[in-house]
Amino acid sequence: NSLTIITPTISQNGSVELDNEGNIDLKMSNNFPPNSFYVNKQTNNLIFFFFFYGENGNFNAIIKDKIPSLDWNFTNEESTISGYLCKKVTLNYFGRNYIIWYTEEIPTAFGPWKFNNLPGLIISLNTVDNKISFNLKKIQFNTDFKITQPTDGSLIPKEKYIQYKK
Repeated sequence: NSLTIITPTISQNGSVELDNEGNIDLKMSNNFPPNSFYVNKQTNNLIFFFFFYGENGNFNAIIKDKIPSLDWNFTNEESTISGYLCKKVTLNYFGRNYIIWYTEEIPTAFGPWKFNNLPGLIISLNTVDNKISFNLKKIQFNTDFKITQPTDGSLIPKEKYIQYKK
């Protein structure tokens, strides 16, 4: 199982903080705050956990989806990123072109969001236009960490989630 939790850092005045390069500063957490993704390889499920602010009140939502089968384009390019020897793949997914670097030095088939099933951990994932970017900042190995599927929220169909997001 894998857990990716990404939340923007909020300043004391309630605004989203930016890092030194002008990007939204994101922090990772070990519990299930809003906007987290839970991957269960045994059931091939991706579970989104979102907190919605709505006109009719706020609520936690759980959305189940299947992990997609992605058409990776493997290249011969290699680079050292964050101290790991990485291999490059490219991908076109939902109309966006991605450049992805993964390392077989950490032999787990996980990555952010729906990007899974490479022969190693994804270290960097960016769209060609740089509108979407995930880059490894730090790895902390913790063998005592237990990942459990989120249950605190209302299960809603994926279609309703898309409608809420719009």
